[in-house]
Amino acid sequence: MVNRNPCVKGIEGSVGIVLQEIASAFAKPRNDGKKIELIKSRLLRRFATRNDHMKPGYVYIMTNKNNTTLYVGVTSDLERRVKEHKSKNDPKSFTARYDLNKLVYHEAHQMIGDAIAREKQLKAGNRAKKIALIESINPEWQDLIIGDE
Repeated sequence: MVNRNPCVKGIEGSVGIVLQEIASAFAKPRNDGKKIELIKSRLLRRFATRNDHMKPGYVYIMTNKNNTTLYVGVTSDLERRVKEHKSKNDPKSFTARYDLNKLVYHEAHQMIGDAIAREKQLKAGNRAKKIALIESINPEWQDLIIGDE
């Protein structure tokens, strides 16, 4: 976003957007009530498409048929993402190279940001912790999504 108002120059992200909208609304001759409504409507329109962090998210673990390699990932659409891994559209990807085609663990989060934080936590953990987590819900290491491969 490019800030057009010198008062908010150098302020990035959501705060910069809010300040820019406030500055531009008050630059126009209107009464205060209409200015506030203008700001609210502009911000609602702008952030309606930017609230990706408010989407639900999923952390998942995939493995190969011998359960020797583990992959921890995060997505907002678990079924779609697992199908992408199984289809091996990108032969150079980690999951394609190591033939990771079994979803053995997943957990849902209300916000994608929480899922990303959890993914980082799992990736920082050792293999034994990941195995214990998988076996706590899936002791047989079965594929939790079976279907279009």
